[in-house]
Amino acid sequence: AGLLVSVPGPTLAQQYQITGTNQTCTNDIALTGGINGLVDSATATVTNNSGASITGADPAGGFGIRATQDVRLTNFGTVSATGNQSNGVQAAHDAIVVNSGSITADGGIAGAIGIGINATNNAIVTNSGTISGSSLQLGIGVVGFQNVNLTNSGTISAGSGIGGQSETILAGVNASVTNSGTIASAGG
Repeated sequence: AGLLVSVPGPTLAQQYQITGTNQTCTNDIALTGGINGLVDSATATVTNNSGASITGADPAGGFGIRATQDVRLTNFGTVSATGNQSNGVQAAHDAIVVNSGSITADGGIAGAIGIGINATNNAIVTNSGTISGSSLQLGIGVVGFQNVNLTNSGTISAGSGIGGQSETILAGVNASVTNSGTIASAGG
């Protein structure tokens, strides 16, 4: 008789749920959860693969990915949010993002705010894709209310309507930017 030996393989990341705590998963589908594409009550560690999307949409404001602590995102696909006060990525602490896909927030023609990446503490971003925030009143590409550490070879943009304000990169304390791509702001 033969001997069967089972060798465990690597632990595979699980598909995301729309809500959870300390999720570490890979997304390969179109994940839409209403106001939140994905919300985590602690730290969300997300790999969003090419062809996949995470979308939050609500008239009052949508969130692509939202976490009460950190967002750690590696994005090859699309993360988006629409609505009056929308955020593509919102972290109540740090947003650590490597993006070669698209991260967008569109507050709309009557919207108050559209922010691509919003971190209450630090935004640490490496971008070779597209990050944008737009709205009638205030559009922001990347904001860190403490610090922004940004390496960009892609496109980061912010736009607002007439009389509005657009800030491509906004840091409360310090912004460190290495740029070989496009950083552009329009409107106001």
